[in-house]
Amino acid sequence: MTNQLPPETSRSTDRTPRAIPVSAIVAAVAVVVSLVWSFLPNWLSLYATWRHDDNYSYGFLVVPISIWIGWNRRAKLDRSWIKPRFWALIPLIALLAIRYVLFERNEIWLETVLLLPIIVAIVALVGGRRLVLWAWPSLLFLAFMFPLPTRVNGILSTRLQGIATIASCWTLQLLGRPVISEGNVIYMGSETLEVARACNGLSMLLTFIALIVAVSLLIERPLWQRFILLLSSIPIALVSNIIRITVTALCYTIFGHVIVEKYAHDVAGWLMMPLALVFVWIELTLMDWLVIEEAPPEAVSNPILGVSIPGAKPKRLA
Repeated sequence: MTNQLPPETSRSTDRTPRAIPVSAIVAAVAVVVSLVWSFLPNWLSLYATWRHDDNYSYGFLVVPISIWIGWNRRAKLDRSWIKPRFWALIPLIALLAIRYVLFERNEIWLETVLLLPIIVAIVALVGGRRLVLWAWPSLLFLAFMFPLPTRVNGILSTRLQGIATIASCWTLQLLGRPVISEGNVIYMGSETLEVARACNGLSMLLTFIALIVAVSLLIERPLWQRFILLLSSIPIALVSNIIRITVTALCYTIFGHVIVEKYAHDVAGWLMMPLALVFVWIELTLMDWLVIEEAPPEAVSNPILGVSIPGAKPKRLA
């Protein structure tokens, strides 16, 4: 009588990783260098936006965080996927043709945003659909490199400025302060506080959304918790900005105009992000309290079969 192992143990699960061909590495480097050189004016435009526009100053961190996300997923990468998929040349050539049309029409923003699908096409060219599916979190996060269109940016700034003014005025009234608002100006007795465009919270909103997306892609949490975390990023950013304006207004009435302009105004702005992160921590803690996940049954190894039996518990001898 032969002792046969179960089918699960008869197959070897060890896979020897295949070395990436040198030709594939050289080709990938050549394509990346060509892409960077071809889009050099667009990269310089992005750099100028990140440097001079406070709303998008986080752009310098997008590429490093995207690489970090890919590095954390390296265990899920199978090197056998990395081989040329020439069918991906079709969408790549089509995208480059579209880029030519946009360049001729001087559609600078659309031409710059076209960088992202071109990067996706290059990833597909290197490793096909499987490599794209592996790299999708990193590719998704690269979308934060690009600023919003000028018109959308202006509309959001105006709307957020109005929301911040009205909500801060209501909050001050709930605190018993005699406050009225006219446009984007809050009148508190003899003090006048203008909610300027720089205080509309757009910078906080965009930076916080980028941060929450990065956290959602990196943390080990159930999918539904990540989804709720993403949905809550907008109200958390808005509430943090409203608290900032409210505290600044109270400081005007307590300490006066000179002290606030010199100290409290900037400090309140710096504390917005830590405050928002505290809200995120409270949210994650509440989700852990509300949902108790059942632990998987203990698995006990069987020395005869050489396998683990889920749910079995060892018996104690008297």
